Amino acid sequence: PQHPPSNKSLYDLISESPHTTILARIVHDDSHLVELLNRTAANLTLFAPTDEAFAKIPHHHHDKHRHDDDDDDDDHHHHHHKPPRELIRAVLKYHLVSAVYSPAELFHAHTLPTLLTEPQLSPKPPAPGRSSASSPQNDEERRDSSLPQRLSISTTLHGPTLNHYSRILATEKRAANGALYTIDAILLPPPSLLTLATIVPTQFSTLALALHRTGLAARLNHTHPHPHPHPKPGDPDPRSHGTGTGTGQGGTYFLPTNRAFSRLGYKANAFLFSEHGTPYLRALLEYHLVPRRTLYSDVEYTTSGEIEAVHGLKHFDLETMLDGRTVGVEVANLGPWGGVTVSGVRVGVRDLVVRDGVGHVLTRSVIVPRCDGGEGGEFGDGDGEGEMAVEELVGRLRGLVDGGSESDGREE
Repeated sequence: PQHPPSNKSLYDLISESPHTTILARIVHDDSHLVELLNRTAANLTLFAPTDEAFAKIPHHHHDKHRHDDDDDDDDHHHHHHKPPRELIRAVLKYHLVSAVYSPAELFHAHTLPTLLTEPQLSPKPPAPGRSSASSPQNDEERRDSSLPQRLSISTTLHGPTLNHYSRILATEKRAANGALYTIDAILLPPPSLLTLATIVPTQFSTLALALHRTGLAARLNHTHPHPHPHPKPGDPDPRSHGTGTGTGQGGTYFLPTNRAFSRLGYKANAFLFSEHGTPYLRALLEYHLVPRRTLYSDVEYTTSGEIEAVHGLKHFDLETMLDGRTVGVEVANLGPWGGVTVSGVRVGVRDLVVRDGVGHVLTRSVIVPRCDGGEGGEFGDGDGEGEMAVEELVGRLRGLVDGGSESDGREE
C-alpha cells in the first residue's frame, strides 16, 4: 500500500529502515550526501539499494551491524579500500531522480533523469573545473553545461526494472522531500559504448571486434580512457585521434548483436572482416552511429543541448557518421508501451543507457545502407531469413565506401 507523506526526509527514512542500513551508513559518512537527502526544498525520487543488494558486490565486507564510529578496520580477515568519495557521490546521485514519481508515473515512463550529470552527453563543453560531484548549491549551474545521465525503466515479469537488471522491490514510501523505493541491485553509472561492447561479449563481441578493426574504436574512445589498461598489439591508439568528431558529445547507437551479424551469412562476414572488406565494414558501422543527438524512446538530447520530450508517434531523420547519410527512425511513446524502429527494423532492446549516449539493440539484422540514395533496411525475405551475397553487399556499399570512408578503412 502507498504510504502517506510524512515530515521525515529521505535520509530519515533510509536511516530508520532495517533494509537499508548499509546505504544509511554510507550517506552518514558524507555530510554532502546527508545534506542532499535532507534538503527540504528538494523533490526527489530515491532508489535505495537494500543491504542484500550490497551483498551482491564481490568482496563486499561492510558490516551492517558495526556501530563504532572510529576509522579502524574491524575486519581482520579482509583488507579492502574504501572507494573514493567522488565515486560514492556519483553513484548515489545516479540513484536519485530529479522529480517525485508515483508508481503509476514510473509505469508510464521509459527513462528517468538522475542528478548525475554527464559531460559526454552534451554537445556543449562543460564549464572549466565543473564536475558531476560538485556541491549541492551548484546543481543548477551544472545543468547548464552537462545533461543528466538517465535510467531506463521497463516492466518485466518480475515487475518494474531499472537499467534492465535492478528490480524495484516495494512501492513508494513518501518523505517530506520526495519518494523512496527499494531496489535489489546497485545502479552503477553506465560505461561507455565501447566498454559495454567489450564487457558483454555474449552479445557484442562481433561489434567490438568490428569497431577495433575499422579504427572506429579510437574515434569513439578519444575523450576518455581506453577500456583496457594494456591495449593489445594492433589496437588503435586512442591518444592519436583527439580531433575526431561525434564523440564525447552524446550519440544514438544502433547496436547489432552477434546474432544480427550472423544473419548476414558466413561469406558476407568473412568478406567484411578481411583486409579488402575493412572499408566496407567501416561504412556499415558508421551507418549505425549517430553523433551529437541522443534519442531515447521518450526524450531527445538535441545537437544544441536542449531536452525535448517525445510523445506519441514521431519520425526522426538522424545524420549518421557515414558521410552525413541520414537514417530514418520511428519512435513510439504511448505511455507504458513504446518502441523504436530504424530503417523499418524494430529494435529488440531500447534505451540501453551508456555514458556517451544511448544504445538501441538490433537483434534481428544489421542495417545495410544503399549507395543509390535509398534507405537501408533489413535484408532477406519478409521474415528476415536468408543471407546476403557478397556481391549485393559490395553493390550497396561501394559508392559509400568511395565517398564516405577511407579507402583502406583505417584512421588517417
